[in-house]
Amino acid sequence: GPRMPADRLTTRPSATPRLLIGPFLAATGTHPQRLALDIGAFFMRLRHTRVPSSWEHRHARLMLPVRVLIGTWLLFLTAILYGYGRGGWWGLLLLPAAALHFYIAYRLRHALRSSSR
Repeated sequence: GPRMPADRLTTRPSATPRLLIGPFLAATGTHPQRLALDIGAFFMRLRHTRVPSSWEHRHARLMLPVRVLIGTWLLFLTAILYGYGRGGWWGLLLLPAAALHFYIAYRLRHALRSSSR
């Protein structure tokens, strides 16, 4: 199909992530409406994802310490990176990931308590 010029893709008044990746779209030939559908489908699937998963609920005794260890490792790694002055933007990625692992561990603990009653 016909390709849209990169300047038309980047000047569209829209609040969607398509604005930021206009040059990428032009280079790959991806149509903006197709990208919008893909992004919408991704967020719709993400909205309906169970955290923790049903497999993790069934194996909560195994996954609870695994999640706590991963969260602890991410905190330790962040502290090491910042200790050596190499932290930079890594904290914005590692700290929320650690918090997510601790949150999932908390939910698994709650699932273990409710199943043992």
